[in-house]
Amino acid sequence: MPPARKRATLRALLNAMTELEQVQLVARILGRCDWDRSTGCIEWQGSRSGNRRGGQYGTLSIKGRALYVHRLMLALHCDTWDEAAHPVARHRCDNWRCVNPDHLEPGTQQDNVDDMMTRGRHARTKQTKLFA
Repeated sequence: MPPARKRATLRALLNAMTELEQVQLVARILGRCDWDRSTGCIEWQGSRSGNRRGGQYGTLSIKGRALYVHRLMLALHCDTWDEAAHPVARHRCDNWRCVNPDHLEPGTQQDNVDDMMTRGRHARTKQTKLFA
């Protein structure tokens, strides 16, 4: 059995693109978004991921690979993002459809879970608040 091919990281995929292709990618993304002036969120209106958690994350196909749009925007605007050390693109605004790079930050899964708990987005914290 041949060894499994390792997928290119998001950074490697973007580095293989010319600057013009990256600008066109941002235009393609923003062309499928609406801006919520009250929150500053740039909300993705295009296709979303499958059934996982209701399919909330926006997806876009690039070179045959379906990618999360919020991760693309973070990678395009944060040159220092190290996907290996911080594999998660966290939403400061708690809006899963938001692709505004100012509302995104790199982090770990533990950071994401901590955000969820402190912001009351977990079923257990919601129940606790009901009975407190």
